[in-house]
Formats: sequence, C-alpha cells, structure tokens
Amino acid sequence: MAIYQFLDFTFCDQSYQLKRSNTAVQLRPKTANALHYFLQHPNQLVSKNALYLALWQSEQVQDYRVFQVVSELRKLAPSAALIRTQPNKGYIWQAKVTIMQKAPKKIVYSAAASLLVVAMGLVALFKPYSQDIPNNALMPAQGSYANAILAFNKAHYVEAEKWLQFSLRENPDSIDARLLLAEVNLQLQNPYIATEIAQQVAEASTISPYYHAQALDLMSRVAFQNNQLDHAIDFAQQGQKNLERSQAICSAQVLDKRIANLFKTKNNNRLTHQSDIQNNDAVSNNSIGIALNANKKLSQLKENTELCQQLSTPATSKVECDSLIELDISRNKRQSIA
Repeated sequence: MAIYQFLDFTFCDQSYQLKRSNTAVQLRPKTANALHYFLQHPNQLVSKNALYLALWQSEQVQDYRVFQVVSELRKLAPSAALIRTQPNKGYIWQAKVTIMQKAPKKIVYSAAASLLVVAMGLVALFKPYSQDIPNNALMPAQGSYANAILAFNKAHYVEAEKWLQFSLRENPDSIDARLLLAEVNLQLQNPYIATEIAQQVAEASTISPYYHAQALDLMSRVAFQNNQLDHAIDFAQQGQKNLERSQAICSAQVLDKRIANLFKTKNNNRLTHQSDIQNNDAVSNNSIGIALNANKKLSQLKENTELCQQLSTPATSKVECDSLIELDISRNKRQSIA
C-alpha cells in the first residue's frame, strides 16, 4: 500500500480515499481512478487515449467525460494549477508528489523462537480453517454492497456511495452496484452522474432485460425532474417493453404506475394550456387501464403480492408496489360526473 501526498492532500491507493488536512474529500469513482493515474505519472505527458484506456478500458470514449474528470480534479485546488493542458496532446500533473510507502516491519527471531513458531504452525495445520474465517462471511464486494443498501435505506447516501465505490473496485462487473450507485447520485442531487451510469448500463448488450428496465426507469425519473416529460415517458415505456420479457411482476407494476402518472401529468399540462378535453379523457383512461392491468397481473401470484406490498422504499432493486387507489378514485369521480 502507498500513500501519495500533494499540497495538503493525501491519497491512499488501496482505499482510494482522498483527505485534505485529515478531512475526507468525496470523489466520484472515475475521478478517484484518474487521480491515482496522474499521481503515478507526475510531470509526465498523459494523452487522452491513455486516460481512456486507464479509466474506461476503451479508446471509444467521448471527450466530455475526460473533460469532466479533469475539471473535477482541478477544482480540488483551483489556485494551485494541479493539471496543465497540452493542446492536442494531453495533460501534465504539475503538483509535487511525495510517496509515503508503508513497508512491513522486520522482526528478528532467535533460533528458539523460530522453532516455536514452526511448531505452532504445525499444530495450526490440524485446526479447522473456519476458526479464522466464519462460514457466513461475505466476500468484500458482497459485504460492501449489503452495507450500501443498509445505508441507502437510512438515507445515509454519502456512506452508501462510499461502500458502493469500494464494492465496484472489488467487482467492477456488478450491475446491481452500478445501478444503486446511480440511484445514490440521484438522491445526492447529481443527476448528470446518475444518468451517465444508467446510460452505460442501458447501452450494454450482454445484460438482462431487467437491468435494462432498471436503467431506463432511472433515466425516466431524471428526465421528469428536468421537465422533459416526453423523454420521461419514452424511457419508461422502453423499460416496460424490457420487463415484458421477464417474470418481474412487481417491477412491471411499478413501471406501469409510473407511466400512468406520467400520462396523468401530461394530461394536466394539456388542461392547463386549454387542450382538447376529449384527448384528455383518452389519455387519462389509457393511464388508468395500464395501471389496472398491472394490478391484475400482480394478483395472479399471492406470494408476490404480499412481498411486493412490504417494499416501502424506491431503491434500485426494491421499489414501492402499492395499490392504485388514487387512480381508481379519479376514474369513479369522472364516471359520477358523466
């Protein structure tokens, strides 16, 4: 393990934790990886292609992603000129870097002590291995992901992000960890980062339809927050089509309800602008039909219904699946008026 020091910062290459005067500084995973790479190559010209390969393992990367990472590193110390841009060539890390290597302590044993250690080692061979590592111990990637879920459910989003970053360093292929990290960034008011992670998942060709649906659902919610209602509906409907190829009835109900609410919002916007009332009824009836159809599918499996109703937080893999009473009331009111 090595600890890099520059200015009043320290960076650990094992935990990927950056500190400034012993105070933790939050970094995105890609930004932390870029910082590590620059600290390994101080005062050297680092090309954009080298950063592409180091951070994304591909040269087919859009330039704005590198610009964003470099910009975030520069903001650590705006007046220090940490990184200099070499036009059409790359970047140079300018700040002085000191490496504080932690070496293992050297222990000198006497002959008698050495024999004792050997004897104890022979005895240990006959002891069960489970005494050192419990049988129920999770692998680091799983354990950190589990800790992230616990933190997320308590709305401790910064802590959840820390555990997810560690989980992805242990297992970069975990789609669940990526999607939960996107959800965490959405809760931390980082919609750009959340969308970037979700897009990477949605564009992957080797993952299951369910993961595609999760990514599209998150992109739909970001679009809704940005008042891009048509995009929000389009993403949600794409996710709905992916769920048609899976057995995730509860998740299908969530997306159906989201689509119904999106249509309802669009419908209300049309009313505000004095749109056609007949078109309003058609859209509203369509949204109610979608939602009621989801309830009908869900009721087919009693166990799924019970478990689905127990979920109360809209996390990445655990989403709220409550009833659609509000839409039923709305429909009954229109019928009574008619």
